[in-house]
Amino acid sequence: MLFISGILVLLACFEIYLRCFRYEKLRKRSYPKIYRPHALWGYEYIPGSSSELVAPFRRVPVKINSHGFPGPEFSIAKDQDMFRILVVGYSMLFEENGRIQAVFRDKGFQNVEVINCSLDGASLNWYQYQRIKNDLLQFTPDLVLFETEIPFERKDCSRICYEDFVISYSHETADTMALGMEYVKKIKRRKLETFLFDTFYIVREANRFLVQKYIRYAKPGSSLKKIIERYFLNIYILGFYSRNMVTVGEHRVQKYTIDETLEYLTALASLLHLKGAALVVFDYFSGQRERKRSLCEKCGIRYLNLGISGHHFATALKLKDDSHPSEIGMQRIAVSFFEELISSGWIPKKHLTRSFHQALSSV
Repeated sequence: MLFISGILVLLACFEIYLRCFRYEKLRKRSYPKIYRPHALWGYEYIPGSSSELVAPFRRVPVKINSHGFPGPEFSIAKDQDMFRILVVGYSMLFEENGRIQAVFRDKGFQNVEVINCSLDGASLNWYQYQRIKNDLLQFTPDLVLFETEIPFERKDCSRICYEDFVISYSHETADTMALGMEYVKKIKRRKLETFLFDTFYIVREANRFLVQKYIRYAKPGSSLKKIIERYFLNIYILGFYSRNMVTVGEHRVQKYTIDETLEYLTALASLLHLKGAALVVFDYFSGQRERKRSLCEKCGIRYLNLGISGHHFATALKLKDDSHPSEIGMQRIAVSFFEELISSGWIPKKHLTRSFHQALSSV
């Protein structure tokens, strides 16, 4: 009896420790319910949707505008005196929320419009290329800033919202979406396990250790993965529950060659030129500059680097325990976009006229 009491006291102490010192790390995550599948580029945001992104040290309301982009509303019709820039990036710009546009306005440049068309996710270069080519030209841009790796990567991935979950599935493999929905139903039936997860941080810590350290990285289709799914299903699905996302399928990544990628980029630049626009490939960090610039110069494509130090970003501009920018980091990125675009010479002078009051206030 004394032994059992000692164990219970140790567990209680450990529970208190976790709640005091690992509260944020063990917070139940939640992906925003804003996704729907798309045949050409895997998935997109649901126009007009709103939700919340919850992660360690991070709780952010998410609002998608009526055009399906993560930012303020805008009119499809463009004023004749307006220079319109589309920014096509990834999760680094997910919380940009009109900041780049705001910097231009604050500096007095009223005739430059910046629209964030970014989509979060990894290995989506090919899909973003398809979005620019087949969808974004309807917004009559003058400049398209495209964050991309060279070479392109194409991940077999789609997303859909189902019940209170986001399902990430392999859309080229039959029945993976249905399998994800079945997992959601199993999670809903596991009342005891989910209650224990919500109530006790010891359960969260054990699940985090098992799922993130071992189960998450088991190779799809491997014997280890099959054993886990068969005999440790409760632990496995609690991993889904802990972050509100069910991931099913292999999500294979197809890699293109550098030459293929440059051909696609050249063709896209030519298409944009016919539409009266220009293509710019961009990066954030100064360490990426030389290689990407030389590849872009090889095929005559404009290149922009924000010149942010990777070390400075890691130590001062990103979220704690996360690779995404903090509020300060996001503002630094917005200001860097403004400074680089103003100095690039790509925006015609007729669009850079400032109001007298704004010009004085920015001196």
